Amino acid sequence: MKTRDRILSTALELYNENTYSSVSTRTIAQKLNISGGNLHYHFTHSKDIITELFGQLETTMDALMISLKNKENKNLETIFEFTESAFEVFYKYRFILLNFNEILSTVPEIEQSYQELQKRRKYEFLNIFKHLQKNAIFSTDIPDSFLENLITQIFILGDFWMIHNKFGEKFNKEESLHHYLKIFTQLFFGVLSENNKEEFLKKYR
Repeated sequence: MKTRDRILSTALELYNENTYSSVSTRTIAQKLNISGGNLHYHFTHSKDIITELFGQLETTMDALMISLKNKENKNLETIFEFTESAFEVFYKYRFILLNFNEILSTVPEIEQSYQELQKRRKYEFLNIFKHLQKNAIFSTDIPDSFLENLITQIFILGDFWMIHNKFGEKFNKEESLHHYLKIFTQLFFGVLSENNKEEFLKKYR
């Protein structure tokens, strides 16, 4: 593995396992047993590492979204499989979600990227939900404003479920994924067609 990749991998590990503010470039260099100069050759500041890791998260999520959009016959199962994969990715980069406000305040570039990402995701999800309406999986009489509010709920839960777990439930990885994925799936119940509500209750209650 190249030194740059080792730095990113080690930084991610340290950020996930410790308090975000306690991990410096010196901490990362010591963990890797390399000099500070060697690390700074690749990343001048800690924020450069954070920006790169956020970029990895964004790129991975983009790939998942492309895969979802390319599926011709989308259904609830498709959406929930996407969500399960997304939650796994979020957990891999969990320090970002757990320290979101601090990161956004110290790395303005990420705040801008996040705002642009939200706009893009809103458009993508709305198109997917329209497809589900067309296929009678979602109720056809749900107004766009309701679908847009559902997307906002998705963003809120996706961004803050780990904080809720850290300060509330305190589940381990497996328990937290199971618990919050179940809550996430239930967001969709109100917009389902009647036939799909029955199917949903059989599988996801």
